Amino acid sequence: MMGRIHEITTAVRVPVSADLEEGYGPDAQEVATTLSLAIDAGAAGGNIEDFTGDRTTPLFDEVHAVDRVRAARAAVAASGVPFVLVGRTDALLVDAGLDEAIRRANSYLAAGADCAFVPGAADAATIATLVEAIDGPLNVVMGLTGGGLSMAELADLGVRRVTVGGSIARLLYRHLLDAATELSEHGTFTYGDTQLTQTALNAHFTDRT
Repeated sequence: MMGRIHEITTAVRVPVSADLEEGYGPDAQEVATTLSLAIDAGAAGGNIEDFTGDRTTPLFDEVHAVDRVRAARAAVAASGVPFVLVGRTDALLVDAGLDEAIRRANSYLAAGADCAFVPGAADAATIATLVEAIDGPLNVVMGLTGGGLSMAELADLGVRRVTVGGSIARLLYRHLLDAATELSEHGTFTYGDTQLTQTALNAHFTDRT
């Protein structure tokens, strides 16, 4: 993962935020090590989440989750490098409720996160409640289910950061599957009607530096 982050940060001219999952280890020290490695790889930001990966106990104990964020902030401070630390809670995704999501988000901000990320909030009412109740910038994820809110509407609600997760990649796979299904089941090629031309595709990959 760190090798891939380094490949990306050296290939682009904009700051790169890395998806650091749960810090690649349950212990606070493992989280700190992951943050240090990500910063060394050139990342300018990254998230640490409280999802354990175990559906039977999906969230880290809140006290431990806070310690993990605190360790991440200490690693950032020790590096001396500007880094946007995002504290993510999956409380809404595991049906722990809005109150717990708010409490955890505020705890992570108090522990040193620069931004709170609450995936699962996609409607205006929930987002407005989070913006009002959370003591810091709010990050939401859009595009996972289409979504009826625009960037302008999210900004009006007070959202400070928007991510799209894997939605763009899944859209690409949707087109790939549709094309393969058309070929296999119908033997036709209408999928090619909306493809990019080779010239346009080459232009997107041209190094303009």
